[in-house]
Amino acid sequence: MLPSLALEPPKGEYWIHEIKFDGYRTVLVVENSSVQAFTRNRLDWSDRYRPIVEAAGKLRGKSAVIDGKIVVLDDTGRSRLQFSEAIAGSGPDVFASAERMGLEGIVSKRLGSHYRSGRVDTWRKVKCWTESTLVLIGTELDKRSGALVALLARQSKEGLSYAGGAFFALKGPQRGSLRERLARLTIDRAPISALRKRGALWLKPELVVGVRHLRGAGALRHATVQDLRDA
Repeated sequence: MLPSLALEPPKGEYWIHEIKFDGYRTVLVVENSSVQAFTRNRLDWSDRYRPIVEAAGKLRGKSAVIDGKIVVLDDTGRSRLQFSEAIAGSGPDVFASAERMGLEGIVSKRLGSHYRSGRVDTWRKVKCWTESTLVLIGTELDKRSGALVALLARQSKEGLSYAGGAFFALKGPQRGSLRERLARLTIDRAPISALRKRGALWLKPELVVGVRHLRGAGALRHATVQDLRDA
């Protein structure tokens, strides 16, 4: 069962809400003493999730289907196999709390709705957005749309590290001057030596950009370049 993406959480007393975890959606199928773990694409990852499969095998009951997410162990080593309690309160209030806590977002579920496979409107996910300042190190064309994609890196004391790609969402004069500015920064090799992308246009790491993206660890997700700045 897959939630629909919404811009705002639902209001009213007929919804419950819970934290949206950053992880891998997984279904555990328990049948007598046998337990299997399947990904959203129906791949059998029982061997990869062996500790969780073994924990599920200790649950009481002969058969069950457990739908959840696989997340990384925390600093105290607590299990990944735990139940996420529903959070009391209105959707907007719960979402505001999630933003303050730096969480990825929330999932809201309509009370009285039935569980069924596929994308549904009775489950809704609302994600938290954040902004980062990153270095533009190159561009490439998106294979599906042909749109120009920014290749971005994070700057630290150790140097540059690849962050991911983002579409350009520039407005006004910045949009008009983009190609001219890129032409002045073009170089032959990637600023990050280990980075390999066929067909990419590499740039001197001198242009800093403001990027809006979904909150969460790892590579950028649903990212857009909002403005250009000089380093």
